[in-house]
Amino acid sequence: MDKPCTLMIHFKKGSAAMANVITSDLEGSDVAAKAEAMKRAVMLLLNGETLPKLFITVVRYVLPSEDHTIQKLLLLYLEIIDKRDPAGRVLPEMILVCQNLHRNLRHPNEYIRSVTLRFRCRLSEREILEPLVPSILENLEHRHHFVRRHALWAISAIYRLRHGDQIIPDAPELVERALASEQDASARRNAFLMLCLWAQERALAHLFSNAQRVTQWPDLLQMAAVDLIRKVCRSPNRADKGRLILLDRLDELRNSHRHVMVDVVTDVLRALASPNLDVKRKVLDLVLGLLTPRNVKEVVLYLKKEAGKTKSGEYRRMLLQAIHECAVEVPKVAGSVVHLLMDFLGGTNAAAAVDVVLFVREIIATTTDPKLRASMIRRLSDTFYRIRASRVCSIALSILGEYSLSLSEVERAISTIKQCLGDPPLFTVSEDGETTDPSKPAQPMVNSVTVSSRRPVVHADGTLSAANEAVSTPSVTPVSLASTLNLRSLILSGDFCLAAVVACTLTKLVLRLQEVQPSKAEAKKACTRALLVMTSILQLQSSS
Repeated sequence: MDKPCTLMIHFKKGSAAMANVITSDLEGSDVAAKAEAMKRAVMLLLNGETLPKLFITVVRYVLPSEDHTIQKLLLLYLEIIDKRDPAGRVLPEMILVCQNLHRNLRHPNEYIRSVTLRFRCRLSEREILEPLVPSILENLEHRHHFVRRHALWAISAIYRLRHGDQIIPDAPELVERALASEQDASARRNAFLMLCLWAQERALAHLFSNAQRVTQWPDLLQMAAVDLIRKVCRSPNRADKGRLILLDRLDELRNSHRHVMVDVVTDVLRALASPNLDVKRKVLDLVLGLLTPRNVKEVVLYLKKEAGKTKSGEYRRMLLQAIHECAVEVPKVAGSVVHLLMDFLGGTNAAAAVDVVLFVREIIATTTDPKLRASMIRRLSDTFYRIRASRVCSIALSILGEYSLSLSEVERAISTIKQCLGDPPLFTVSEDGETTDPSKPAQPMVNSVTVSSRRPVVHADGTLSAANEAVSTPSVTPVSLASTLNLRSLILSGDFCLAAVVACTLTKLVLRLQEVQPSKAEAKKACTRALLVMTSILQLQSSS
């Protein structure tokens, strides 16, 4: 099985025969020759040579050296050799190596300390690491920031191991304490990243406690904070309380440093994956406060995708309101969203449909683009038959009556109303006195209300008496989702307020048709049909 590699150097002149030369140079006293021999040994090992007998020579003749270059090469050598025997036990010689590492971690030269700490990040053997932990922790308080920086990274690397929480159980607490007093930018970043990875609650607590000073942080630390925010927003398993707290802090940052927050608006939007509606609401409020002409299209596209896949009525209504506010804030995106929103007019969520139709009315009333207005009127006429809510029908009818201006628009609007009403009359009275809808086949009435009326009846003996006439009037029942006669169904259910809106709309359209229709005969026909519809409505109301 291939082993992990943390170092790679190209070397094509190596051969196993060089091992004897390397051993001879390492046993000598020439420091420069030792350094060259260590370089050749490292490159041979990286190119697949094993050099099994070299390790004893290195321990005997290289380990005690005080030369900094040789010590650095020694660490590279130790990084790439096998530290366990075939049985999986740590080599006995590694005890001497541990003593050398322990000595280097307390070396007076900060460079030796730092490269040893960096080498420690490459170790994974618990038997080697445990004796070195006290020396590593001592370096957290070293006077030189270069040493402290590598000590924090070494602690993070140990804690990342499978048994890391047993080797340094209080690592998060130690790192948090060091972060609070650290001044070096790189050291603070290393400490903060360690908390982000292994103690996120502590990292969030530090971020919240310094929220007012984040803009004064070094760039490295600010980027780490942004990464934490992105990670928290993307994580679906974060507690909702933590998300809400974080969103509150982000809102504070938006108020004071909006130009910084604008760049992370896409990452904030990913928090909409949370199932909690309060989190979703805060996210939408935060994003709407970060809108700019540069990012509004991206935001609207994301919200459109969310609206298309959600099944929650309340969440969909929130998304539609957010899209509406985007269009109001940046009017140039209205044309790209309004046609999508019209698809929701026929949904079962009446409140969301009302929001959409009000938005459509606002855009049509305020737009200065005649092509956009004409396309919206045409789309509204084409989708009108899908509308199931009475109030949405009323508002849509008022839009068609008010803003259908051209001949084609007026004729299309009248045709739409005729299609959704069906042919008059709206009802007929059968021989037994029962009110029925002539557009439907004869069948027993379901969910109807019987109204009693009295009329004189002549009996066989010539006497008069009052007989009950059973007149059935339709009750308020849900409109069939498969039906295109939505207006007819709603009016027959007793919605005479909608019937009045139909009458008013037809009146407006017919009057406008007389202005734009060059053929007076056609205008007169349309007027006659409209009067017939109104008469049918009045007859239906009288029978009820």
